Amino acid sequence: MSVYVASIKITEGSFAKGFAVTLLISKQGHSTELEISSQLPAAPHIPAQYNLWQTAYLGLNLPARLESNKAFISNYSRSENCDRASYQLLTSFNQWLNADSFRPLKEKFLARLNPVDEIRILIQTENIQLQCLPWHLVNWFESYTKAEIALSKPCYEKEKQAAIDLKSQVRILAIIGNSQGINTDRDRHILEQLPNSSVTLLANTNRKEITENLWDDLGWDILFFAGHSNSDPYKQTGCIQINQQDSLTTKELKYALTKAVAKGLKIAIFNSCNGLGLAGELIDLKIPQIIVMREPVPDKVAQEFLKYFLTAYAKGESFYLAVKEARDKLQGLEDHYPCATWLPVIVQNPAEIPPNWQQLYRQSPQLVGKIASKRAKIPLALASSAIATLGVIFLRQLGMLQTYELQAFDYLNRQLPPESADQRLLIIGADERDISRNGYKYPLPDEVLAKLVNKLQQHQPAAIGIDIFRDYPIAWKQQDPKNDSQAYWQQPNVISICLGDDLNNSVAPPPKSPLDQVGFDNIYSDFQLTNGQDDLVRRYLLSRTNNPVAQTSHCKTDYSFVLQLVASYFHNRNIPITTVGNNWQFGSKVVPRLSNGDGGYQKFDARGNQLLISYRRSSEIAQQVSIRDVLQSGANFDPSWIKDRVILIGVTAKSVPDIHDTPIGEIRGLHLHAHVVSQLISAVEDQRPLIWSLPIWGDWVWIGFWSVSSGLIIILRQDSLYRSLAIFGCVTVLINICLLALTQGAWLALIPGIMAIALTTSGIWIIDLQQRIH
Repeated sequence: MSVYVASIKITEGSFAKGFAVTLLISKQGHSTELEISSQLPAAPHIPAQYNLWQTAYLGLNLPARLESNKAFISNYSRSENCDRASYQLLTSFNQWLNADSFRPLKEKFLARLNPVDEIRILIQTENIQLQCLPWHLVNWFESYTKAEIALSKPCYEKEKQAAIDLKSQVRILAIIGNSQGINTDRDRHILEQLPNSSVTLLANTNRKEITENLWDDLGWDILFFAGHSNSDPYKQTGCIQINQQDSLTTKELKYALTKAVAKGLKIAIFNSCNGLGLAGELIDLKIPQIIVMREPVPDKVAQEFLKYFLTAYAKGESFYLAVKEARDKLQGLEDHYPCATWLPVIVQNPAEIPPNWQQLYRQSPQLVGKIASKRAKIPLALASSAIATLGVIFLRQLGMLQTYELQAFDYLNRQLPPESADQRLLIIGADERDISRNGYKYPLPDEVLAKLVNKLQQHQPAAIGIDIFRDYPIAWKQQDPKNDSQAYWQQPNVISICLGDDLNNSVAPPPKSPLDQVGFDNIYSDFQLTNGQDDLVRRYLLSRTNNPVAQTSHCKTDYSFVLQLVASYFHNRNIPITTVGNNWQFGSKVVPRLSNGDGGYQKFDARGNQLLISYRRSSEIAQQVSIRDVLQSGANFDPSWIKDRVILIGVTAKSVPDIHDTPIGEIRGLHLHAHVVSQLISAVEDQRPLIWSLPIWGDWVWIGFWSVSSGLIIILRQDSLYRSLAIFGCVTVLINICLLALTQGAWLALIPGIMAIALTTSGIWIIDLQQRIH
């Protein structure tokens, strides 16, 4: 069962003007999962009602653990007056916390937290009036049966503790101060009955003795005080009466208490009156957990609370649930002691996690033997890890993991969060109606393309890419000799395509298209790299270098269709294009070429400048319209979609095959080019990360880390269930780290990491089984 921490921070405001409130929710020991801010309205009547309740409570004139010479106010009728005042305060308090302006925070609290989970609710505020209110009776906390309230300050830090030897017992320093008029023998008896504990008792003591004990080298787990005390919560000061003549303030014990905290003091219990002022000073000394009584506490209530709390805590309840159980049991005393449940309060340092009783001491001598046994297995874990790491690296270098790594990369890509369509692109696709006999026919005639290009140019596009092979003219109707239907290819921002790199398997560009406006349309799959297991397109060839001994090709350009398009786009934006070494650079963004050893690519043809495609996770890569929408100015087309955009023109009709398998599914070649154009533009203008990977030595360290970590975890216990869950947990964490890294462009070695975990843990498990058999 999870333990959650809900911190309600109230740092600014007043009852006269209202308060700014922030709710933070996290699992205990984890980072924040939710943060939301809200506003509490002004409520100047609440402090006044609290004062009325406090006056009525003091008017009960109950025998309490205040300073022995302090008298109670007794001007009001007793029980009925107190009940009436508490009811009025609670009603106003809950109405305030259910205000409309506070509802978003309340609803997030209720929606996010499960009533069956243990919840530590921290009220973080410096406002003393807020600290004094009965937060444990907030009506929307009632369904959370395992929730308990604590007070804390908005600013805090964790105290650095020195290394502390394990103790066989919980060490308790109990100070029994001035007990005139109260019965502290019962407190002493309760402490002495605790299991696995060692109690040092200081009764009617003096300052020197208390200080010397607090400086004890062995340290203390719990500091307890019973007797008379008083404090001023508004001044954050307090004092305890250590005998009938002398009192001590927390300032007079500052250095001794600081030393005790450094030596491991975890809990301070002040079973005395008016403890909020004391707690304010003690929390500044970084004592992790403090229990005090917020008002004068009757002797009977103090004794019963101590008994209930320590009994539950020593039996294994968490610190907070033990306090809750003790508080709830005090309800049985409220017929004689009204508002008894209002008195105990935890004051918590949020940087600390409350320990349970068992964590305060060493369990048993057998534990020492288990620890020694685990230490003896560390060399075995390290040896298994080293063998597994070297084995995985060897297999990877041979390329034997390449297929599985590429498929794992596809899986991670499909888990990434969705993105919006790229507004810098517009796709104009010829659909079935466009290429039908009643439409523009297929292949699309040059007259149609010329009209389309000329209409687009009226709205100043950055680049127009025509993903249609046109190595010879296609006429629509009888061509007018005076009309050159091929002239549109010569417009400076129009990019055409060609295909292939040898004479027999190539398609020439349009005859009228200048060579510096031609891009090759070659798309390569990983069919051979995966031994025929898939033919997905994961790489894109941006540019190539001519081979002087190769056959002459009809496609003579060295630059891809995409590279020509983004060059035209960046030229329109005055972004320079250069090369750094063998890499392209657009503005300040260097696009590293894909090489052997990058990510899962260990053995592949790395010639040319190849880019690992980071497909945009959107249902549509960009806005798409048909040719007729543009030419006929249809309702589906808005001319404002053209200016300064990259326009890609092609055929999208299903009757014309052009399908490619990709990690995000089957897409047409036109859309594949659009994804790569979007990737490069987004990398330069939006800082969208390109895919990158660790250097080879970094991959080796990564594989070794998971091998060693899983080996050390699995030696902790020998039972099969634990080990199975540990292996599953390691793999789950590994997958999630790889997924998180990929959101930042990092392709980490997932499959090698899983193999390292599997080989290491299997080796240790087999050796353990053999040792048990022998």
